[in-house]
Amino acid sequence: MKNNKGQSIFEVLVAIAVISSVLVALVGYVSTALKNSTFSKNISNGTRFTEEAIEWLRSERDASWVQFKARAQASGTYCLSTSPLSSSSWVSTGACAAAQYIAGTIFRRQVTFTCFVSPPTSTPCSNVAVTTIQAQVNTYFIDGQGTHNSSSTTYLTNWK
Repeated sequence: MKNNKGQSIFEVLVAIAVISSVLVALVGYVSTALKNSTFSKNISNGTRFTEEAIEWLRSERDASWVQFKARAQASGTYCLSTSPLSSSSWVSTGACAAAQYIAGTIFRRQVTFTCFVSPPTSTPCSNVAVTTIQAQVNTYFIDGQGTHNSSSTTYLTNWK
């Protein structure tokens, strides 16, 4: 009888193949987990920036309905590229340009206003009797999977 005390080259190769397969699968799972974690963080931050804008718009309305209404009527869309938002955030009218990100982020944020009057007319934003302003805030980012958007709409009135 022959006594084999070692491993054959075939057994070693099979063991290396099994270990390699397990490592490749683990790297794939970790990579997917990191990608999903980053995506979830971006969605959460986008929602936070959207909510920040809604709260800021409410405070601007509360500070002066007359100024708020005038800004909504003057330009239907503003790019809100600062965070935190302040009175100087009103300067960028129109949709966000390609390079207008919230500082230090991958996010663009804009608000679009629609004005309503009582009684309704065909050109409500040019009317002085605006009673309600709809503000739609969109915060979006682009990654390898496409464009992702966080959106919120609120209706603002002169409640004071």
